[in-house]
Amino acid sequence: MSIASYQRVQNLTEAPRQTEQRLLKEVTLELAEAWNGGARGAALISVLHRNRQVWLTFSAACGAADNRLPQELRASL
Repeated sequence: MSIASYQRVQNLTEAPRQTEQRLLKEVTLELAEAWNGGARGAALISVLHRNRQVWLTFSAACGAADNRLPQELRASL
């Protein structure tokens, strides 16, 4: 099975909250592995960039007009 096929199945079976949780776990693990592997300075750029992309995406989603989370919760994220 190709990676695209696997991703399609995952998108059909995984709830949005599960997708967010999986993504946060992946990024956190990448950060921890890089740091524990001795990465410092410029060697952390790619993993820090991915982490920033994730949080910018979450931030944009919180600001979206169709977001159903309570305003106070959205603002605190």
